[in-house]
Amino acid sequence: MDSNKKEVKNSSQPLFFFWTRDIQAADQFLKQNDVEIVSQIEDIGSVPFLIFKDPDNNLLVVCQPNH
Repeated sequence: MDSNKKEVKNSSQPLFFFWTRDIQAADQFLKQNDVEIVSQIEDIGSVPFLIFKDPDNNLLVVCQPNH
C-alpha cells in the first residue's frame, strides 16, 4: 500500500476504508470476484461495514454511511 517502503508488514487491523452507497452491492461484487471476505456485513449503528482481504492479505473495509 506504500511503494516507498522497502518492507511492508500486514497489520492485524484494517489499513484502509472504502465508502459505498450500497453495501449489499459491494458485498456481491467482492463475492463475484472471489475476494476473501473476513467478516460479513455488520451494522454497528453508525455504519454497516464488512472486512475483506486484498491480494496481499491486507485487511480492508468497505462502509456505508447511514444518512
